[in-house]
Amino acid sequence: MRKLTNKKFYTTGDIAEIFGVSRISAYKWVKSGKIKAFKVPGGRYRITKKTISEFIKKSGLEEKLSALFDTTIKILIVDDEKLLAKSIKDYIESKYPSWHINLAYDGFEAGRLITNIDPDIIILDLFLPGINGFHLCRRIKNDESTKHIKIIAITGYPTDENIRKIKECGADAVIGKPFDMNELEKIIKELIE
Repeated sequence: MRKLTNKKFYTTGDIAEIFGVSRISAYKWVKSGKIKAFKVPGGRYRITKKTISEFIKKSGLEEKLSALFDTTIKILIVDDEKLLAKSIKDYIESKYPSWHINLAYDGFEAGRLITNIDPDIIILDLFLPGINGFHLCRRIKNDESTKHIKIIAITGYPTDENIRKIKECGADAVIGKPFDMNELEKIIKELIE
């Protein structure tokens, strides 16, 4: 198996090369649903790194996983309360020093970072300057290239309406402020698994 580069998406040709099989075999894996893929305009398939990882686990090739992938978790914290954002970052880094944690203080900055770092998880405040958390969450979950990102919504206004609305936008979890960092860590671990 060849080592993967840091691409966002892989083709059936990449899959064939990674696993040392023919392109036809890789195509059949995709067509049969063994490897989940999505079609881009023109009818070609694209596969995410996460999907390849899942296929490796299901195929009993997990011992090869660490050799193929950078398994570092990437988290983006988006909150205009800079002290809280920094506290979350410090807490996560103290528990998981190999993880990459980035900060954004508004929706526009978050959008730029999402494109650049392709985070696994976004911790997202609902009420931000610029683009609010509801709008940003909906955009992330409606975009084929980012919908795999797990979103933990955080809010100082955990009303039933806000919780319902952000879940409708696609949030994977919601937590009210103030919250216990251990509770946040538990949610992160559940979403990673």
